[in-house]
Amino acid sequence: MEAKPRIIPIRTTYKNVFREYLMISKPLYEAYLYQKNGRKKNRKGEPIKITLISNEIKVLSSIIYYYFKYREEKGDGVWKYILGRDVREEIRHDLDMDQFVLNNNILALRQKNVIIDRYRLDPFFIIEPRDNDLTLTFKFIIK
Repeated sequence: MEAKPRIIPIRTTYKNVFREYLMISKPLYEAYLYQKNGRKKNRKGEPIKITLISNEIKVLSSIIYYYFKYREEKGDGVWKYILGRDVREEIRHDLDMDQFVLNNNILALRQKNVIIDRYRLDPFFIIEPRDNDLTLTFKFIIK
């Protein structure tokens, strides 16, 4: 017997949807980053959890928002444009963040391999709502 899907509508804006999506999907991308970053272990041999802190999530969600906003207009140069001076200034103002703090968060995203090749976001983090709708579906297969 197939279970009836549960749908929880979340009313939001384009400015907030990416942050909310990242907050909900945190366990998924933490597992992805753990796999991607070579399954590093601490001195005791325990896996090192790679997580994004609050400011990193805010910066990442702003980067995704500006990607979504400028992707068609800028084409292949969209990432360089987003991580360039003008859009960084917009992000800084949006988040009410000091330039030093913003740059440190972008550096942390690079070190965690969320931003790759200096000017590109890992495709795993590219979120594109369609027709004012973004759906995240979990399918648990119980054996």
